[in-house]
Amino acid sequence: TTGFILPNFSLPEIQIHRNAGDVFVIQASNTTVRNLSIYANNNAGIRQDSGTNVLVTENLLGVNATGIASGNIDQGFEITGGTSTISNNFISGNGAAGILVDGGTNTLIEQNHISNNGTTTCSNNIRLQSGSGITIQNNLLNNATGVGISGEGIGGNVSLTNNTITTSGTRAA
Repeated sequence: TTGFILPNFSLPEIQIHRNAGDVFVIQASNTTVRNLSIYANNNAGIRQDSGTNVLVTENLLGVNATGIASGNIDQGFEITGGTSTISNNFISGNGAAGILVDGGTNTLIEQNHISNNGTTTCSNNIRLQSGSGITIQNNLLNNATGVGISGEGIGGNVSLTNNTITTSGTRAA
């Protein structure tokens, strides 16, 4: 690694839980989601369907406000359209993937600690299904049930730089 430093994660004062369905759905431009704990019992903590200049930063996704895995959320963050920056988050305890990129353009994933995601051997910390202009840099990815970053089937235009991936594929499902 190059010795990049992850941010210190402050515990948020607000936690949001939903028993069924996505907790937040973004369909607007110039949107910021900051300093929240977001967890649920299924689907995504945050799903972005459209919009440009979306910033998701300094959140706990998949864990409660004390940083403990709670609920059984599928993805901490899912993008199906638009442009976004996912930065400085702690993403953990999600059943399918910490982050799912299934569309969108110009997605930047940086400076996140993404850990302990997956309930099956096919679960990953970051899963790339479709989209373009994806940059993944300076993240710590560890303890995924499957792999740290899965890009199987992605068409290209993906940049991976200075990420640390450890102990993925070794955690029991």
